[in-house]
Amino acid sequence: MFYGQGLTANRLLENEAKTKPLTIAAGPALSRRRKMFFAGVICACAGLVVFLLGEVYIRHFSAIDEAGWHEIADDPILFYRIRAGAAGDDHGHRRTHTAQHIRGPRIFARSPADGAKRVLWIGNSACFGSGCDDEQTAPFQFQDIAADRGVIVESINLAVVGYNVRQVREVLAQRSAEFAGAKTVIYYHHENDIVNAPWAQLAPRLPAGLFWEYDPPQPFVKKLIKRSAVVRRLWNTDVLVRLRGDGDRGIDAPAVRAALADRSAILPIHGFTRKCVELYDEQNEYGLRFRDELYRMADLADAAGASFMMVYWPSRTLLHHAELGRLRRTLSGWCRARGIALVDVTDAFLGSAAADVYSDTIHPGPAGQRIVAEAVFQAWRSEGGQ
Repeated sequence: MFYGQGLTANRLLENEAKTKPLTIAAGPALSRRRKMFFAGVICACAGLVVFLLGEVYIRHFSAIDEAGWHEIADDPILFYRIRAGAAGDDHGHRRTHTAQHIRGPRIFARSPADGAKRVLWIGNSACFGSGCDDEQTAPFQFQDIAADRGVIVESINLAVVGYNVRQVREVLAQRSAEFAGAKTVIYYHHENDIVNAPWAQLAPRLPAGLFWEYDPPQPFVKKLIKRSAVVRRLWNTDVLVRLRGDGDRGIDAPAVRAALADRSAILPIHGFTRKCVELYDEQNEYGLRFRDELYRMADLADAAGASFMMVYWPSRTLLHHAELGRLRRTLSGWCRARGIALVDVTDAFLGSAAADVYSDTIHPGPAGQRIVAEAVFQAWRSEGGQ
Protein backbone atom coordinates (compact mmCIF):
# COMPACT_ATOMS: atom_id res chain seq x y z
CA MET A 1 0.00 0.00 0.00
CA PHE A 2 1.30 3.40 -0.93
CA TYR A 3 1.59 6.18 1.64
CA GLY A 4 -1.15 8.29 0.04
CA GLN A 5 -3.55 5.36 0.01
CA GLY A 6 -2.93 4.75 3.79
CA LEU A 7 -3.56 8.37 4.59
CA THR A 8 -6.84 8.30 2.70
CA ALA A 9 -7.95 5.16 4.54
CA ASN A 10 -7.16 6.72 7.92
CA ARG A 11 -9.22 9.79 7.05
CA LEU A 12 -12.12 7.62 6.02
CA LEU A 13 -11.95 5.81 9.35
CA GLU A 14 -11.84 9.11 11.23
CA ASN A 15 -14.84 10.45 9.35
CA GLU A 16 -16.75 7.29 9.99
CA ALA A 17 -15.97 7.54 13.72
CA LYS A 18 -17.23 11.13 13.81
CA THR A 19 -20.50 10.36 12.07
CA LYS A 20 -21.21 7.12 13.92
CA PRO A 21 -23.47 7.74 16.99
CA LEU A 22 -21.76 7.33 20.33
CA THR A 23 -23.25 4.59 22.44
CA ILE A 24 -22.81 4.32 26.23
CA ALA A 25 -23.39 1.14 28.01
CA ALA A 26 -26.48 1.44 30.25
CA GLY A 27 -25.94 1.00 34.01
CA PRO A 28 -28.05 -1.21 36.20
CA ALA A 29 -31.69 0.00 36.56
CA LEU A 30 -32.76 1.59 39.90
CA SER A 31 -34.49 -0.85 42.17
CA ARG A 32 -38.05 -0.16 43.26
CA ARG A 33 -36.85 0.45 46.81
CA ARG A 34 -34.41 3.12 45.66
CA LYS A 35 -37.06 4.79 43.53
CA MET A 36 -39.37 4.94 46.52
CA PHE A 37 -36.54 6.30 48.68
CA PHE A 38 -35.70 9.10 46.24
CA ALA A 39 -39.39 9.92 45.79
CA GLY A 40 -39.74 10.12 49.58
CA VAL A 41 -36.75 12.45 49.84
CA ILE A 42 -38.18 14.73 47.14
CA CYS A 43 -41.61 14.79 48.84
CA ALA A 44 -40.01 15.49 52.24
CA CYS A 45 -37.99 18.38 50.80
CA ALA A 46 -41.06 19.80 49.10
CA GLY A 47 -43.05 19.43 52.32
CA LEU A 48 -40.30 21.18 54.28
CA VAL A 49 -40.29 24.08 51.82
CA VAL A 50 -44.08 24.42 52.08
CA PHE A 51 -43.86 24.20 55.89
CA LEU A 52 -41.18 26.92 56.06
CA LEU A 53 -43.13 29.16 53.69
CA GLY A 54 -46.18 28.67 55.90
CA GLU A 55 -44.16 29.63 58.98
CA VAL A 56 -42.92 32.81 57.33
CA TYR A 57 -46.36 33.77 56.03
CA ILE A 58 -48.25 33.16 59.30
CA ARG A 59 -45.64 34.89 61.46
CA HIS A 60 -45.07 37.93 59.28
CA PHE A 61 -48.01 38.45 56.92
CA SER A 62 -51.17 36.94 58.43
CA ALA A 63 -53.47 39.03 60.60
CA ILE A 64 -53.14 38.57 64.36
CA ASP A 65 -56.81 39.38 64.78
CA GLU A 66 -59.24 38.79 61.93
CA ALA A 67 -61.72 41.25 63.44
CA GLY A 68 -59.09 44.00 63.41
CA TRP A 69 -59.25 44.89 67.10
CA HIS A 70 -55.50 44.59 67.71
CA GLU A 71 -52.18 45.49 66.11
CA ILE A 72 -48.52 44.59 66.53
CA ALA A 73 -46.52 46.97 68.76
CA ASP A 74 -42.78 47.52 68.71
CA ASP A 75 -42.20 46.26 72.24
CA PRO A 76 -40.46 43.04 73.37
CA ILE A 77 -42.93 42.39 76.22
CA LEU A 78 -46.26 43.89 75.20
CA PHE A 79 -45.66 43.16 71.45
CA TYR A 80 -49.29 43.93 70.57
CA ARG A 81 -51.94 46.39 71.71
CA ILE A 82 -55.54 47.35 70.97
CA ARG A 83 -55.88 49.25 67.71
CA ALA A 84 -56.67 52.94 68.05
CA GLY A 85 -59.96 54.14 66.61
CA ALA A 86 -61.50 50.69 66.14
CA ALA A 87 -65.23 50.50 66.84
CA GLY A 88 -68.11 48.21 66.07
CA ASP A 89 -69.94 45.07 67.11
CA ASP A 90 -67.98 42.47 69.07
CA HIS A 91 -70.12 39.32 69.23
CA GLY A 92 -73.23 41.34 69.93
CA HIS A 93 -71.61 43.96 72.17
CA ARG A 94 -70.71 47.58 71.43
CA ARG A 95 -66.95 48.06 71.54
CA THR A 96 -64.97 51.28 71.10
CA HIS A 97 -61.24 52.01 71.12
CA THR A 98 -60.04 55.57 71.57
CA ALA A 99 -57.07 57.22 69.90
CA GLN A 100 -55.19 56.54 73.16
CA HIS A 101 -55.30 52.75 72.57
CA ILE A 102 -57.71 52.17 75.46
CA ARG A 103 -61.31 51.04 75.62
CA GLY A 104 -63.67 53.95 75.10
CA PRO A 105 -65.58 55.98 74.77
CA ARG A 106 -63.97 58.37 77.28
CA ILE A 107 -60.82 60.36 76.49
CA PHE A 108 -58.35 61.42 79.20
CA ALA A 109 -55.68 64.10 79.38
CA ARG A 110 -52.16 63.31 80.51
CA SER A 111 -52.88 64.77 83.96
CA PRO A 112 -56.16 64.61 85.89
CA ALA A 113 -58.65 67.44 85.61
CA ASP A 114 -58.87 69.82 88.57
CA GLY A 115 -60.52 68.10 91.52
CA ALA A 116 -60.62 64.70 89.81
CA LYS A 117 -59.19 61.56 91.39
CA ARG A 118 -57.53 59.33 88.81
CA VAL A 119 -57.81 55.53 89.01
CA LEU A 120 -55.97 53.15 86.69
CA TRP A 121 -57.35 49.66 85.99
CA ILE A 122 -54.99 46.97 84.69
CA GLY A 123 -55.68 43.39 83.63
CA ASN A 124 -56.71 41.38 80.60
CA SER A 125 -60.05 40.29 79.12
CA ALA A 126 -62.06 40.37 82.36
CA CYS A 127 -60.96 43.93 83.13
CA PHE A 128 -61.29 44.95 79.49
CA GLY A 129 -64.88 43.77 79.56
CA SER A 130 -65.08 40.96 76.99
CA GLY A 131 -68.74 40.08 76.59
CA CYS A 132 -69.93 43.56 77.62
CA ASP A 133 -70.73 46.91 76.03
CA ASP A 134 -68.40 49.85 76.63
CA GLU A 135 -70.65 51.30 79.33
CA GLN A 136 -71.01 47.94 81.11
CA THR A 137 -67.35 47.43 82.02
CA ALA A 138 -66.32 47.78 85.67
CA PRO A 139 -63.98 50.75 85.05
CA PHE A 140 -66.74 52.67 83.25
CA GLN A 141 -69.36 51.84 85.89
CA PHE A 142 -66.93 52.74 88.69
CA GLN A 143 -66.70 56.31 87.40
CA ASP A 144 -70.50 56.55 87.18
CA ILE A 145 -70.95 55.15 90.69
CA ALA A 146 -68.50 57.72 92.05
CA ALA A 147 -70.29 60.53 90.21
CA ASP A 148 -73.63 59.46 91.70
CA ARG A 149 -72.05 59.89 95.13
CA GLY A 150 -70.63 63.31 94.33
CA VAL A 151 -67.04 62.19 93.73
CA ILE A 152 -65.24 63.22 90.52
CA VAL A 153 -63.22 60.27 89.28
CA GLU A 154 -61.30 59.53 86.09
CA SER A 155 -61.46 55.73 85.76
CA ILE A 156 -59.10 54.56 82.99
CA ASN A 157 -59.29 51.04 81.58
CA LEU A 158 -55.76 50.02 80.48
CA ALA A 159 -56.59 46.32 80.10
CA VAL A 160 -55.66 44.35 76.97
CA VAL A 161 -57.26 41.04 76.06
CA GLY A 162 -54.84 38.11 76.31
CA TYR A 163 -52.09 39.67 78.43
CA ASN A 164 -50.41 37.58 81.12
CA VAL A 165 -49.31 38.91 84.51
CA ARG A 166 -45.89 39.99 83.19
CA GLN A 167 -47.50 42.05 80.46
CA VAL A 168 -50.04 43.51 82.87
CA ARG A 169 -47.20 44.72 85.06
CA GLU A 170 -45.46 46.19 82.00
CA VAL A 171 -48.62 48.13 81.13
CA LEU A 172 -48.52 49.73 84.56
CA ALA A 173 -44.82 50.51 84.24
CA GLN A 174 -45.22 52.20 80.85
CA ARG A 175 -48.68 53.72 80.78
CA SER A 176 -48.74 55.17 84.29
CA ALA A 177 -46.46 57.86 82.90
CA GLU A 178 -48.77 58.41 79.94
CA PHE A 179 -51.73 58.79 82.32
CA ALA A 180 -49.97 60.51 85.20
CA GLY A 181 -51.28 61.54 88.57
CA ALA A 182 -53.16 58.35 89.48
CA LYS A 183 -53.95 57.94 93.17
CA THR A 184 -55.11 54.33 92.89
CA VAL A 185 -54.14 51.32 90.77
CA ILE A 186 -56.58 48.41 90.55
CA TYR A 187 -55.38 45.03 89.31
CA TYR A 188 -58.47 43.23 88.03
CA HIS A 189 -57.28 39.64 88.19
CA HIS A 190 -58.17 36.77 85.87
CA GLU A 191 -57.22 33.17 86.73
CA ASN A 192 -55.40 32.68 83.44
CA ASP A 193 -53.07 35.64 84.10
CA ILE A 194 -50.58 33.15 85.51
CA VAL A 195 -49.82 31.69 82.04
CA ASN A 196 -50.03 32.64 78.37
CA ALA A 197 -53.59 32.63 77.03
CA PRO A 198 -53.44 34.20 73.55
CA TRP A 199 -55.88 33.42 70.76
CA ALA A 200 -54.75 31.11 67.94
CA GLN A 201 -53.70 33.79 65.43
CA LEU A 202 -51.69 35.67 68.02
CA ALA A 203 -49.96 32.71 69.68
CA PRO A 204 -47.16 32.28 67.09
CA ARG A 205 -46.13 35.90 67.58
CA LEU A 206 -45.35 35.49 71.29
CA PRO A 207 -41.78 36.67 72.01
CA ALA A 208 -39.49 33.79 72.96
CA GLY A 209 -39.05 34.93 76.55
CA LEU A 210 -42.78 35.07 77.22
CA PHE A 211 -43.39 31.76 75.48
CA TRP A 212 -40.79 29.70 77.31
CA GLU A 213 -41.48 31.20 80.73
CA TYR A 214 -45.25 31.63 80.75
CA ASP A 215 -46.63 28.84 78.59
CA PRO A 216 -48.43 26.26 80.78
CA PRO A 217 -46.41 23.32 82.15
CA GLN A 218 -46.12 20.53 79.55
CA PRO A 219 -43.53 18.14 78.10
CA PHE A 220 -40.65 19.95 76.43
CA VAL A 221 -41.27 18.26 73.08
CA LYS A 222 -44.89 19.42 73.05
CA LYS A 223 -43.83 22.92 74.01
CA LEU A 224 -41.25 22.94 71.21
CA ILE A 225 -43.79 21.74 68.64
CA LYS A 226 -46.27 24.41 69.77
CA ARG A 227 -43.69 27.06 68.92
CA SER A 228 -44.50 26.39 65.26
CA ALA A 229 -46.99 28.80 63.72
CA VAL A 230 -48.20 26.14 61.25
CA VAL A 231 -48.82 23.61 64.01
CA ARG A 232 -50.64 26.22 66.08
CA ARG A 233 -52.89 27.15 63.17
CA LEU A 234 -53.71 23.54 62.29
CA TRP A 235 -54.17 22.56 65.94
CA ASN A 236 -56.89 25.15 66.36
CA THR A 237 -58.92 24.31 63.27
CA ASP A 238 -62.56 23.46 63.94
CA VAL A 239 -62.04 19.84 62.92
CA LEU A 240 -59.18 19.19 65.34
CA VAL A 241 -60.88 21.07 68.16
CA ARG A 242 -63.90 18.81 67.78
CA LEU A 243 -61.73 15.70 67.59
CA ARG A 244 -59.78 16.71 70.71
CA GLY A 245 -62.96 17.51 72.59
CA ASP A 246 -61.50 20.70 74.08
CA GLY A 247 -63.59 23.07 76.15
CA ASP A 248 -66.14 22.26 78.81
CA ARG A 249 -65.88 18.50 78.61
CA GLY A 250 -68.95 16.62 79.63
CA ILE A 251 -71.15 19.74 79.65
CA ASP A 252 -73.62 20.40 76.85
CA ALA A 253 -74.35 23.92 75.70
CA PRO A 254 -77.85 24.18 77.24
CA ALA A 255 -76.45 23.15 80.63
CA VAL A 256 -73.79 25.85 80.42
CA ARG A 257 -76.31 28.54 79.48
CA ALA A 258 -78.58 27.52 82.34
CA ALA A 259 -75.67 27.49 84.80
CA LEU A 260 -74.65 31.03 83.85
CA ALA A 261 -78.04 32.28 85.03
CA ASP A 262 -78.44 29.83 87.95
CA ARG A 263 -75.18 29.60 89.85
CA SER A 264 -76.40 26.89 92.24
CA ALA A 265 -75.54 24.19 89.68
CA ILE A 266 -72.16 22.46 89.97
CA LEU A 267 -70.23 22.25 86.70
CA PRO A 268 -67.02 20.30 86.04
CA ILE A 269 -64.06 22.67 86.17
CA HIS A 270 -62.96 23.78 82.71
CA GLY A 271 -59.71 21.99 81.84
CA PHE A 272 -57.66 25.12 81.21
CA THR A 273 -59.06 26.83 84.31
CA ARG A 274 -58.09 23.83 86.43
CA LYS A 275 -54.57 23.87 85.01
CA CYS A 276 -54.20 27.55 85.84
CA VAL A 277 -55.63 27.29 89.36
CA GLU A 278 -53.29 24.44 90.26
CA LEU A 279 -50.30 26.72 89.61
CA TYR A 280 -51.16 29.21 92.36
CA ASP A 281 -48.78 27.60 94.81
CA GLU A 282 -45.45 28.72 96.21
CA GLN A 283 -44.11 25.22 95.59
CA ASN A 284 -43.85 25.77 91.82
CA GLU A 285 -42.15 28.38 89.65
CA TYR A 286 -45.38 29.67 88.13
CA GLY A 287 -46.91 30.48 91.50
CA LEU A 288 -43.75 32.15 92.76
CA ARG A 289 -43.43 34.17 89.58
CA PHE A 290 -47.03 35.33 89.80
CA ARG A 291 -46.60 36.35 93.45
CA ASP A 292 -43.42 38.28 92.61
CA GLU A 293 -45.10 40.05 89.67
CA LEU A 294 -48.00 41.00 91.94
CA TYR A 295 -45.58 42.50 94.44
CA ARG A 296 -43.76 44.39 91.68
CA MET A 297 -47.05 45.97 90.64
CA ALA A 298 -47.54 47.12 94.22
CA ASP A 299 -44.00 48.53 94.23
CA LEU A 300 -44.69 50.48 91.02
CA ALA A 301 -47.86 51.92 92.51
CA ASP A 302 -46.01 52.87 95.69
CA ALA A 303 -43.28 54.60 93.69
CA ALA A 304 -45.95 56.64 91.88
CA GLY A 305 -47.62 57.62 95.16
CA ALA A 306 -50.71 55.50 94.48
CA SER A 307 -52.49 52.87 96.54
CA PHE A 308 -52.78 49.38 95.06
CA MET A 309 -55.77 47.04 95.10
CA MET A 310 -56.44 43.59 93.65
CA VAL A 311 -59.82 42.26 92.52
CA TYR A 312 -60.64 38.56 92.60
CA TRP A 313 -63.75 37.07 90.98
CA PRO A 314 -64.32 33.33 90.34
CA SER A 315 -64.70 31.69 86.94
CA ARG A 316 -68.10 30.03 86.63
CA THR A 317 -66.91 26.41 86.55
CA LEU A 318 -64.90 26.91 89.76
CA LEU A 319 -67.97 27.62 91.85
CA HIS A 320 -68.70 25.03 94.58
CA HIS A 321 -65.33 23.28 94.15
CA ALA A 322 -62.58 22.94 96.76
CA GLU A 323 -60.07 24.42 94.28
CA LEU A 324 -61.82 27.77 94.58
CA GLY A 325 -61.35 27.88 98.33
CA ARG A 326 -57.66 27.01 98.06
CA LEU A 327 -57.08 29.70 95.43
CA ARG A 328 -58.84 32.37 97.48
CA ARG A 329 -56.77 31.49 100.57
CA THR A 330 -53.55 31.62 98.57
CA LEU A 331 -54.29 35.02 97.06
CA SER A 332 -55.48 36.37 100.38
CA GLY A 333 -52.25 35.22 102.04
CA TRP A 334 -50.07 36.79 99.37
CA CYS A 335 -51.94 40.08 99.54
CA ARG A 336 -51.90 40.16 103.33
CA ALA A 337 -48.14 39.53 103.40
CA ARG A 338 -47.51 42.54 101.15
CA GLY A 339 -50.24 44.81 102.53
CA ILE A 340 -52.29 44.72 99.32
CA ALA A 341 -56.03 45.41 99.62
CA LEU A 342 -57.87 42.40 98.17
CA VAL A 343 -61.43 42.83 96.92
CA ASP A 344 -62.88 39.29 96.69
CA VAL A 345 -66.35 39.31 95.11
CA THR A 346 -66.94 35.54 95.18
CA ASP A 347 -69.75 35.74 97.73
CA ALA A 348 -71.40 38.60 95.84
CA PHE A 349 -71.31 36.60 92.60
CA LEU A 350 -72.89 33.63 94.35
CA GLY A 351 -75.52 35.73 96.10
CA SER A 352 -76.62 37.81 93.12
CA ALA A 353 -80.02 37.05 91.59
CA ALA A 354 -79.08 38.69 88.26
CA ALA A 355 -79.06 36.41 85.22
CA ASP A 356 -76.07 38.10 83.56
CA VAL A 357 -73.45 37.85 86.29
CA TYR A 358 -71.46 35.81 83.74
CA SER A 359 -71.26 36.37 79.99
CA ASP A 360 -69.65 32.95 79.58
CA THR A 361 -67.80 30.51 81.83
CA ILE A 362 -64.63 32.62 81.98
CA HIS A 363 -65.83 36.26 81.85
CA PRO A 364 -68.09 38.40 84.03
CA GLY A 365 -71.24 39.71 82.36
CA PRO A 366 -72.75 43.18 82.85
CA ALA A 367 -74.10 42.35 86.30
CA GLY A 368 -70.78 40.81 87.31
CA GLN A 369 -68.97 43.93 86.18
CA ARG A 370 -71.39 46.00 88.24
CA ILE A 371 -70.66 43.88 91.31
CA VAL A 372 -66.94 44.45 90.81
CA ALA A 373 -67.37 48.21 90.31
CA GLU A 374 -69.48 48.61 93.45
CA ALA A 375 -67.23 46.43 95.60
CA VAL A 376 -64.13 48.29 94.45
CA PHE A 377 -65.79 51.64 95.09
CA GLN A 378 -66.67 50.63 98.66
CA ALA A 379 -63.12 49.38 99.30
CA TRP A 380 -61.64 52.45 97.63
CA ARG A 381 -63.76 54.79 99.76
CA SER A 382 -62.78 52.94 102.96
CA GLU A 383 -59.12 53.25 101.95
CA GLY A 384 -59.49 57.02 101.73
CA GLY A 385 -60.45 57.38 98.09
CA GLN A 386 -62.76 60.31 98.83
